[in-house]
Amino acid sequence: MPDGSERLEPLAGGWKRLGIVAVGIALAVGLPLAMGAGLASAGDEPARDLMPEKGAGKTTGADSRKEVADSREISMLVRQLGDPLYAVRQRATKRLIEIGIITQPQLTRALDDDDAEVRSRAGQVLTHVVEADFQLRLDAFANDLEGRQQHTLPCWGRFSQQFGQDKVSRMLFVEMQMAEPAMLEALESNPKLAAELFSMRTQSIHQSLQFPMQNGTGQPAIALGTMCSLLLVSTADGVTVNDQDAEKLLNLIQRPAFERNLAGNVDSEILKKMLGEWIVHNNSPALAHPNFYLAFKHDLKEGLDLAIKVLRSEGVGQLQAMVRQDALLAVGRFGNHEHIALV
Repeated sequence: MPDGSERLEPLAGGWKRLGIVAVGIALAVGLPLAMGAGLASAGDEPARDLMPEKGAGKTTGADSRKEVADSREISMLVRQLGDPLYAVRQRATKRLIEIGIITQPQLTRALDDDDAEVRSRAGQVLTHVVEADFQLRLDAFANDLEGRQQHTLPCWGRFSQQFGQDKVSRMLFVEMQMAEPAMLEALESNPKLAAELFSMRTQSIHQSLQFPMQNGTGQPAIALGTMCSLLLVSTADGVTVNDQDAEKLLNLIQRPAFERNLAGNVDSEILKKMLGEWIVHNNSPALAHPNFYLAFKHDLKEGLDLAIKVLRSEGVGQLQAMVRQDALLAVGRFGNHEHIALV
């Protein structure tokens, strides 16, 4: 039975579909996540009627549309979302989905329309065009492992600056985008929202591991892309992680499957760098002992930074004996003669 992070489909696939849309809408209009995610049909037609025909999502990219729409046509179509005739509403819905991502600004404004039907259908269409556009950009990025076409995705600049731009880095980043697009999109534009998503995600995973039979599938495997996304978010400037959520992530880090990735995967050096960043950024007293454990086990020199912080803290005399001992061991292992004064 899987027991940790593996190269599998992301845990709870519905999170990905819901998340990228919810964050896209929330970032656009400033709605709380629950409101952005809760857009549903207000009409009397079944929700499936709003779905595009098979293959329609593939035509949303600007370079693949068969017809070019101007702002006047989009504005007219958005108004028709509230037309008294069902056939007119359906036709406008499908045409907006066909036009694609350039409809996003007007659809976003329509989320505040006085007409509940317009609001509902605008949310449905926005769901499709945002997700389809993201998938097109993800495919383009994934098919350009040399980086020659300069494709980018949310947080790629941050990730590549810290962990490189080679093929291994790009492939891992694609896994992260596939697993947690919502969290990475939020991190790019709204760190506070990213912190909320981080908390929700760690709690969701923790609950699924505690009560594995609730979903009828047993204990789930956690995608490596999810683990790396959580690590990236938790070490970003502007993101605050409380000790309770941090301990949940530490529990996931210490699971055997993730440790196997650290030991013998092509990504192992990147993963170790991510753990080093974790130790530097999440160094509260409550996390000190498990972070020292990570440093010793995986030979992470960032353990010295943590040791210096611990030994220089004003309350050093009140520190737990175990943590102080960890700090001294870290100085002995990772430090040099310049650090003797700390002992």
